[in-house]
Amino acid sequence: MHRNTRITILLQNHDPNPLGRITGAGMHKDGTGVHNHPMRILDTFGLMYLLEGEGRYQDGLGGCRKLRKGDLVFIFPNVAHAYGPVRADQHWDEFYLIFNGPVFELWRREGVLDPAKPVWHVEPVDYWLRRFQQTIPKQDLPGPRQTVECICALQQALADARQAAQLGAMCKEDEKWLAQAYALLEADIARPLDYTQTVRALGVSYETFRKKFVRLAGIPPAKYRQRRVLDRACELMHDRHATNREVALALGFSDEHHFSRRFKQVIGKSPSQFRGYH
Repeated sequence: MHRNTRITILLQNHDPNPLGRITGAGMHKDGTGVHNHPMRILDTFGLMYLLEGEGRYQDGLGGCRKLRKGDLVFIFPNVAHAYGPVRADQHWDEFYLIFNGPVFELWRREGVLDPAKPVWHVEPVDYWLRRFQQTIPKQDLPGPRQTVECICALQQALADARQAAQLGAMCKEDEKWLAQAYALLEADIARPLDYTQTVRALGVSYETFRKKFVRLAGIPPAKYRQRRVLDRACELMHDRHATNREVALALGFSDEHHFSRRFKQVIGKSPSQFRGYH
């Protein structure tokens, strides 16, 4: 069976940087995976997120397991590996990132990223795909000017994914509930959220909603909402060069000082420091 694979290259970054960097990203629709013989070996880290389909992963360390939609496969430097659909008639859509840097070597040494456990399962797929896509550097600026933000964003996404994977597989009902909860928390991001009224759409009290959200997502709903608000603030400052006052007005902060304090608390640096890297 002949495959009409559609490949979308989202990033190719060759700018060296001692802090590390995301060097490549892309999407394969109706792909074939990686079936090199001998198995492929990279000198960098990578990840593959299976969006649709099922197949198999194996590596030179003896690892071998079945793959399904929602599996996140990590590629480690100098570890031979192969993955993809088993049969020619099986569908396969994937997103991939290639990255490197001292922080990820540290994660490997500490066992956070473990070659003996190269596959995590995280759903819902739409949510995690969006999280990984948000780590990709903008192509209209040189890589070094975005390194800190992109590496930090990738670390946060991986930390959240690890926690979600450790919570265990969700039943279909919980997956549907969490996807709806994410949508509610991400809606109308420019206005303060009345949580009690918002969760009525789920037919539960806020306290019940909060406890279930923490159990399934690993973080409180208010913290999740705050992260999405500040993600939007970063986009406004990066893409539109918005001032603190403009961001505060656009995202419902009481004033620019309130925005600046909250931004530094969550992001770890002031808006002016953030802009300095851009």
